[in-house]
Amino acid sequence: MKKCKHCGALQGNEHSNCIDCDARLGAPLTNAEEVEEERKVTEKMTKLSNKKDYFYVNRIDKTVAALLIIGAVLSLIFRISGGGNVGDAGRILLSFAIPLMAIEAIDLLFPWISWELYKIKFIFSVENADDLQPSDLMIYIRRIFPYSTVISGYVLLIYIIVKLLQ
Repeated sequence: MKKCKHCGALQGNEHSNCIDCDARLGAPLTNAEEVEEERKVTEKMTKLSNKKDYFYVNRIDKTVAALLIIGAVLSLIFRISGGGNVGDAGRILLSFAIPLMAIEAIDLLFPWISWELYKIKFIFSVENADDLQPSDLMIYIRRIFPYSTVISGYVLLIYIIVKLLQ
């Protein structure tokens, strides 16, 4: 294994020039150096795979966002149609559920929007506000709050449907 002195990329011994920057490669690494480089690469890969990424939108997030959008549309339909015999409390809850479900769906699909809005409050109090990173608590809240919203929203919709069928 060879290591480029210019860019630090690791190469196979068969290469004479770096495949990344085309710089001339030196002599192959010793066995001890090779083992150390492999350890460093493994450590970096482990850190990357274990990193909590606030901005990563996984398949579950997309599914929950779709459920939230469907729930918001159904709530809107029930609200526009008068909500049947769910009473004033049911209509108020529907009015609250529609924007909440829509906002949570947007936050799940586009987390950088809420992060940029969150950073605005630090612009004047923190130097280099763009360098701020989400805390573990914020990552946890970003994952949990939409799931609880979809559960409570669908419980409300089931309640309304049961009331309409009575």
